[in-house]
Amino acid sequence: MTFYNSRTGAFRLFSNNNPESTWLTAFVLRSFAVAKKHITIDNSIFSNGIRYICSQQQNTGRFYEHGGKLGVRYGITGGLAQHADESGYGLTADITLALMEIGDAVHGELTMRDKITLNQCKENGLKYIGSLGSELETNLYNLLVITATLHATKHNKMNTFYEKIESFAMNTTAPDGSIMTKWWQFDQDGTPKSDAITVEMTSFGLLIYLWRSQETIAKSAPIANWLYRQRTAEGGFYSSQDTVVALKALVKYHYATRAGFSGTDPVNISLTTSNNKTVGVQMDEQKDIHVKSFYFHSTKKRSVDWITIEAKGKGRVLLDYAEGTENEIIIEEESVFHLEANLISDATRKRIYHLNFCTHLNSTMRNITGQILVQIRLPFGFSFETKEILSLLDHRDEDDYENLSNIMFASVHEIKIWFSYLTNQNTCLSLEVFQSIPIAEPPNGKITVTDYYGPERTSTREINMDTKTTVCDICFNNNECDVLSGCASTR
Repeated sequence: MTFYNSRTGAFRLFSNNNPESTWLTAFVLRSFAVAKKHITIDNSIFSNGIRYICSQQQNTGRFYEHGGKLGVRYGITGGLAQHADESGYGLTADITLALMEIGDAVHGELTMRDKITLNQCKENGLKYIGSLGSELETNLYNLLVITATLHATKHNKMNTFYEKIESFAMNTTAPDGSIMTKWWQFDQDGTPKSDAITVEMTSFGLLIYLWRSQETIAKSAPIANWLYRQRTAEGGFYSSQDTVVALKALVKYHYATRAGFSGTDPVNISLTTSNNKTVGVQMDEQKDIHVKSFYFHSTKKRSVDWITIEAKGKGRVLLDYAEGTENEIIIEEESVFHLEANLISDATRKRIYHLNFCTHLNSTMRNITGQILVQIRLPFGFSFETKEILSLLDHRDEDDYENLSNIMFASVHEIKIWFSYLTNQNTCLSLEVFQSIPIAEPPNGKITVTDYYGPERTSTREINMDTKTTVCDICFNNNECDVLSGCASTR
């Protein structure tokens, strides 16, 4: 991450050629503030970053996004990218909240000058968002971010804004009328919706309840219940930003409620599968956050058809269940992105190939966040020409690749390419690869295009090869191999 830290203290997204970003700098510093408890981070990163952020604050207290439309184009700000308005109230609230968290983590290590700068910066930000009346803010995302910041600082306007967000809350109820889940979403048509923006807004809603009072803490369980149900099998949510905010809210919820454990009656959980495998775990208030994962594998002889769960004791325990296979699934139908990929052999150079791929948005698609990730995995035995590919970044302007953000190598066989945006017109690249290991009938490679901040929007294709290496190609000029493989008779 520090590779994209400029001399001014700001951070850039994915490339040092991109503009500096106020929001991204605040996001990185607040992440470093959490990580600082576990790893060593140079204090100059915090001091220089704080100075940069505060230099982007206007006299009114409003923060200015130096990256301009870059934030919207790249989708770096989650909900702010899609829903921040020209007034900057949502952005100012979010950065002010970040500065509070950063200051709490590094206040004792800042110089007196930087402490004064930080405090003045926070006060001016609060003054700006405090000048807004709740009736003037109609954007629900901005409203929740502003309300969270006002509650974190116990601002005298927090009650007015709290009443406003409550009027937008949605919920499901049990037969007895009690609220089971509670969340906030843009579509108020009564149809439940779950996406990155909804998770992020609901996470701010949970933080508001936790910061407000003991009474609202006691009523916060339905919000936590809704968030828990949106987690993926890997433990995260839809995107980087909503995962950060959601986990922050859920951790605070855990400590605020202590999960309801009884010191004398811990929770004991037992899981038994149909193939007679049993595991168990005990959870109690002595454990800060206890997370345990169990994997049950089916075999040809003994499949897992069902799992019995037994729980005893007193406390709140979340159980996530997911099932799947170890085989990768190739999606054949077109969905979000149109995608073509071919591996063509060079007419004059042996074992040299050209990987040509083109992609564009399907004309009916909307709500793409703006950061597009292309992952290319070559067939086994093929490798990328590293220098040639990295040189693309140096010639973006002249080669008309202005939307090419960055290229990273996962290995010599796999790369990740970021595009800042796609349109309904083709974006194409031609990459030179070579066959490093001759293999007969190698399997096709794979290329995947994903909306980075909306990973449910993805398209995958196999890489088609114009010719495949045969056993006889590998045996060429090897008499013993020719005879054993039967290729000699075909020469």
